[in-house]
Amino acid sequence: MAAIQEFKPDLIHFQYWDLANRLAKLTNIPMILTHHNQRNLLSCDWSKMQKIITHTEKAKKILEEKGYANVEVIKHGIDIKKFKYNENYDGNNKLIGYVGRIVPWKGLYEILKVAKEIGTKVIMMGRIDKGDYWQKCQEFKEQMDIRFNTPDEEQTKVYHEMGIYVGNSIDGVEEGTLPFLEAMSCGIPVVTTLSGEANDIVKDGVNSIAVEFENYDSLKKGIEKAFAMSQKEKDKMRSEAWNTVREMNDVRMARNYEKVYYKTIYGKDLVSVIIPTFERSDTITKVLDGYKNQTYKPIELIVVDDYSQDQGKTYDAILYWKAENDDIPLKYINTGHSGYGLAMARNMGIFEASGYYLLFSDDRFVPAPTAVHSFVKNCSGVKEKNVVYGFKGAKDRPFVENFFIIRKKHIVSAGMFNERIDKYGGQSQEFRERLHSQGFKIQYDPNAIAEPICGTHNKSKRRYEVYDMKNKLFKLKN
Repeated sequence: MAAIQEFKPDLIHFQYWDLANRLAKLTNIPMILTHHNQRNLLSCDWSKMQKIITHTEKAKKILEEKGYANVEVIKHGIDIKKFKYNENYDGNNKLIGYVGRIVPWKGLYEILKVAKEIGTKVIMMGRIDKGDYWQKCQEFKEQMDIRFNTPDEEQTKVYHEMGIYVGNSIDGVEEGTLPFLEAMSCGIPVVTTLSGEANDIVKDGVNSIAVEFENYDSLKKGIEKAFAMSQKEKDKMRSEAWNTVREMNDVRMARNYEKVYYKTIYGKDLVSVIIPTFERSDTITKVLDGYKNQTYKPIELIVVDDYSQDQGKTYDAILYWKAENDDIPLKYINTGHSGYGLAMARNMGIFEASGYYLLFSDDRFVPAPTAVHSFVKNCSGVKEKNVVYGFKGAKDRPFVENFFIIRKKHIVSAGMFNERIDKYGGQSQEFRERLHSQGFKIQYDPNAIAEPICGTHNKSKRRYEVYDMKNKLFKLKN
């Protein structure tokens, strides 16, 4: 506990219920708990937790029935690209797969017994947790194809050796299991009890075969049914399983946790500041300093480098600033796109943004310390779709898109930025007219102030780019 107090974290995220119970009494730091074990859901008082995360609707319901209102379901996420779909699956493969710890409540003994009776083997990845139970399983030693200690990079190959995957867990203990999801991702037909997340996502006979808890006859019939299916039937089930599990990936899980962290720490909506940049190594850090010094928190910075060709100077300046300012999150993206790609850069920032609000700011504007606070104040409580743009030293000219705030969901539904406007000029006009046509309220906030510290890149030399873009807009409307 002394180490925690010395570190002074903004948030403690517990992954084990017993440790959470013991340490929660010793600190007033905001805390969240991910509860992985249904057996101990109600073993302790979780009233000090700002948020309780479960992986299943069943666990959420149990906690809410006991009066906990701060419960959220975040599904497990696996690396879908690691556990690749088996495009060459052989429907005649009669090998059973088992992945997990060797413990009584996962039902390996019964799986091995079925394997002996139908004359096949069980490929096993995992580890031995209960030695006495492992000794019991030795009754079926001849059915064992042991792959313990398989390196991470080899696990997918082992899944691809399986004809079916079997999960025989007892209900009320687990929130997962992850191997069940990994097998679905690999395109291996699954036979499983409805334990944990399986209860939420399994559609019997569609994406998996469901069997009853602690019912040997049901388990055996389920396995025999899976093996008896034709190649076409198995391929259909495999496809349905992959379509189910593809949304339970590590990217989505990380984004959901990120939102919980920000909301728990600050109690306010996150603002993602998207800053496209191009060869601004001498000034970009001043812009970043301006957003670090805002009175409004929380903020994340997303710097999108539009393929600067300055021998890495812009990149080095941004990464040096990030290393020196680890108290504010910064994501760096390079468009990898030669030529002018401002719309593309902004759109790439939108994809990476976690915020409820998105603030778009050109790399030549240094915001006043209260700029973000003023922007959010003008947006919060407004029910209709709206955009608020700020003061950049040019009075209230409706040049919207280079210093403005908008809800993320609204800019996405509006179509984001038009990447066909791929040269200098025309983007603000096209964006403003499109928002007007979709019923957006466009509002000017004179208190959201930014100071321009340099001009646009060679504006006078871009007269023919402006000419081309204006003609593109003309042709769109005529």
